[in-house]
Amino acid sequence: MKKICWVLLSVALLSATVVSAKYIQSQKKPVVAERPEIWRGCDEYGKALKIATFSTNPPFGWTEIQEDQSFARGFGVDLFRKIAKEKRINVRTVGFKSDADMRKAFESGKIDIWVGSYYDPKIRGAGHMYITPAFIPNAITVVFLKNKARPIKSFEDLKDLKGAVRQDEQFYPYIRLSIPKDLQLQEVFDSKEAFTKLITGEVDYLLSSPYSAEAEARRFKLNRDIELISTPLLGQELFVVYSRNSLCPQYRKDFAEGLREKRQDLNALKRSLIGFIDTWGQRFRDEPSLIDQLKAEGTLPKDFVLDTSVKKSDDVAQQPSASAATSDAVTQDASADKPDDPEQRSETTSDQKE
Repeated sequence: MKKICWVLLSVALLSATVVSAKYIQSQKKPVVAERPEIWRGCDEYGKALKIATFSTNPPFGWTEIQEDQSFARGFGVDLFRKIAKEKRINVRTVGFKSDADMRKAFESGKIDIWVGSYYDPKIRGAGHMYITPAFIPNAITVVFLKNKARPIKSFEDLKDLKGAVRQDEQFYPYIRLSIPKDLQLQEVFDSKEAFTKLITGEVDYLLSSPYSAEAEARRFKLNRDIELISTPLLGQELFVVYSRNSLCPQYRKDFAEGLREKRQDLNALKRSLIGFIDTWGQRFRDEPSLIDQLKAEGTLPKDFVLDTSVKKSDDVAQQPSASAATSDAVTQDASADKPDDPEQRSETTSDQKE
């Protein structure tokens, strides 16, 4: 009888233990594996928007190739990626060997966003969407060799001089109607050709963005030999543009909001620009100077010496250094009184540009 009682008691205890275990288990919340956060993109899986910029226009943008892959670098795409990160939007950069190739990809929608367009009514008229405000003012000024610098307040002061403007900066088509027709100004392919003509005396000055001029002068080891006129002759702005054929235009307002926030701190933008000027110069620190390159190519005689020392004279105005003029250009930009939205600009201006 006692054995039977012990068996029944054991069964009862075992049953109670099982029931208790099941009850406790039922009270536990199910453990769900944490999924990594998916940033917003062109589809539900966060497919990255593709962004592109200039093929070569430092410090604003350039293409770098590493391990057979090309991507974009520079001030513009860096600023845009920071905004995208803050808005949790997935983007990736794509580099191109030429600006023409980039434009084709943009027109077709293979590139969603173009970082670095000047305002062009033809682009807007084709249905592409400007994101406002502009991401940076980009004044156009004059670059001299130091020993040839003179006071310049307007284009009238350049009429007796010969100048050059670079195609790779891309602003010339937009300012051509704003400059005197009798100005002796030739269009050259790139910075090497432009600075070569300045050194050899074929031209007296360059018309350029102060940022781009300073960046390329550092590349060619000429930054101690040039002067940037601190007074801008024209104000231009660089914009971000959405392709009309992009499959994900819904983030335009997010990017516009981010740009407005960044434009509140022009000093931070200035510091970033100067940082990318330094970055560009460092890329070529081990390459020979432009003068040594031209000597090796036979363009300059072996004994050529560039003497840009300035003789003290009452009739020669002292200009600020290239670096100083560059750092001040954001706040001195002549476009400060222009509306942020390019679509609000006068139709007269648009018709002239077209």
